[in-house]
Formats: sequence, C-alpha cells, structure tokens
Amino acid sequence: MINFKLLGTSKNTTLEKNPGVIIPNRVISRSLILLMLLSLGFYEPTDLAAQDQNLQGQAATYQDRTLLVVIPTLRKKISALESRAGDSKKSKRQSELLERTRYEQARWQKEIMRAVQDHYTFSSFAFVLDSVLSRGLQVIPAFDGQLNATQVSRGAAWFMVRGHLESGAEALILQDENQQPLIRPFPYYRKLNGISTLFESFFSTKKPRWKSLDQVVGKMNERLVQLLPPQ
Repeated sequence: MINFKLLGTSKNTTLEKNPGVIIPNRVISRSLILLMLLSLGFYEPTDLAAQDQNLQGQAATYQDRTLLVVIPTLRKKISALESRAGDSKKSKRQSELLERTRYEQARWQKEIMRAVQDHYTFSSFAFVLDSVLSRGLQVIPAFDGQLNATQVSRGAAWFMVRGHLESGAEALILQDENQQPLIRPFPYYRKLNGISTLFESFFSTKKPRWKSLDQVVGKMNERLVQLLPPQ
C-alpha cells in the first residue's frame, strides 16, 4: 500500500497497487488545481517579462524613425461640393457646406500641427498631406512645423492618422511604414471623442466635438515614452 497526505488536509488517503483502483474525484480536482497554480506561478512572470521586452524593442525601433503626421486635405469632398455649388436649387446650402468644410480642414491642420509641436517628444516628426501619400512614393515629400520642405524615406517613417476604430470612435491612430495600424499591446491610438459624442453625431445636427488635441497628443506621447527602457 501507498500512504500519502493531500495538501491542505490532515486526512491520509490510502491507495492499493491495483489497476482497478478508483481515485476519488476530489483527489483529481485538487491535483489539477495545484498543477494549474504552479503553472501560472511559474510561467506568468516569464510571459510578462517577454512582452515588456518586446514592447521596449518595438518602442526603440519607432523612436529612431520619423513620425509623419498625416494632414487630411478633404480633397474629394471639397471637389464634390464645388461641383454642386452651381446648382441653383441647392446653391446656398452647398456653398455653406463647402465653406464649413474648408474651415474645418484648415482648423484641423493648424491645431494638430500646434499640438504635435507642443506635446510630442518621443521621436522626430514632420507633416505630410494625405494626397501625397496616395501616390505610394518611397521617398515622401513632407514639411516641418515652419512649413520648410523635407523628405523622409518610407522605411524610416511611421505615421499618425486621423481615422476610425472598429467601434466607430474617431481617433489618432499610429501606423507602421506600410500604413497599417499597429496592434496591441502597443498603445497605437488615442480617441478623439467618446460614446456620448458618437450618439450626438448620429442623432443630432451638431458637429462632433473633439477632445482637446493637447490632451490627446500629450497622453499618447506620455504612454510611448513609458515604454522605453530606463536609462
């Protein structure tokens, strides 16, 4: 016979060396729980450490690149509005919408450039019009905060774009050199609006409100800097 004591109980359990012996379910359950706890205790820190190391390596890679902040030109929308502005029946409304669209595009360009220059320090940066990116160039014409022309190789760039998440929320999204969104656990986006703003945009004629771009860019930069290994 084999005598042994289950962990966490004072009772002895006796098993005969018999192929037909039935092991009580509580013995199996406690053994499985013990193995699971041991596994979690042994592997979880290792996995987290590996994940942190991967994130640090990814952050270091992008820190050495130039962030190209993409400025939406709304070229197609403005062109369509211009073509419809001559319709006498809708001329006034179309002209007003055209004027508002141009104003919003100019305002966004001014505000995102200011916010990035004031709050982004993680890597070097420049600005680029979305119409330039549509050409698929490998050397990308860009400009700095003073509107001085510069060029950035696509392989040495990554991108910040204004876009939408799967949830429908508008956000600033970080993309790789192929303009594909980065993935979690890398902090690749910051929302520009919240759920209440989404409902407002669906069911109201009011324009959706942005969160402060200073706050959005500042928080994104702060999270990126936190990924870097300590000096």
